[in-house]
Amino acid sequence: MIHHTYISPHLDDAIFSCGGVIYQQTSCGEEVVVVTVCGGAPPEVHPSHYARQLHERWGTEESAVDVRKEEDRRACALLGAQVVHLPIPDAIYRTSKKGEPYYPSEEAIFGEIHPAEVDLIDQIAQMLERELAHSSRIYGPVGYGGHIDHRVTRKAADQLGKDLWLYRDFPYAIRGGQIPAELTWPQGEELQISLNRDEISLWAEAVKEYHSQISTFWPDPRMVEEELREAHHLLGGIPFISAT
Repeated sequence: MIHHTYISPHLDDAIFSCGGVIYQQTSCGEEVVVVTVCGGAPPEVHPSHYARQLHERWGTEESAVDVRKEEDRRACALLGAQVVHLPIPDAIYRTSKKGEPYYPSEEAIFGEIHPAEVDLIDQIAQMLERELAHSSRIYGPVGYGGHIDHRVTRKAADQLGKDLWLYRDFPYAIRGGQIPAELTWPQGEELQISLNRDEISLWAEAVKEYHSQISTFWPDPRMVEEELREAHHLLGGIPFISAT
């Protein structure tokens, strides 16, 4: 049996970007696992002002990570995929030993990787190695948009020394998001996967399972399927590119 593993920076990225393809694969009897890198609990310190602002927007209060994990489980179950949540906290929760946030603002999470996190990429790569031991096909993010967690995930995936297919980070990639200069565009083979109408519809339904995140990206949940269909049409399917 073919075993697909999708490396997702956050508790939504793989489904946002590849949900229709995942459903197509599971419908063919293939096994799919979504491994979320930043799926860990926040440290036991008071969240930063920025994190509290996001919790308020998401409507999750202090239980944000638990809520988002449950959203991820529901979305993946809808598409027939299994889930693995690694113990790395989201960038908005990562702090120094003194409890000082490394990324205390929106500008910071799209800025430079904090000097204290120089070893984080290696740590993530080691965790992924263990999870990917039996996978036959591996997918990871290109890094469109430049979010800190997308960048460290891409860098960790690049270290694995395995055949890796990169997916475009939705919705950043279809809204003019750029690839940071520090991430090279791969020169490998390109692959285009076409979806049928039902596959796109179920993809949209899975995206909408992330209730806490919808308002960040779409003013109305009804716009999700419309944008996914438009992206599929404009791109001629869902594109991947080999990193080797």
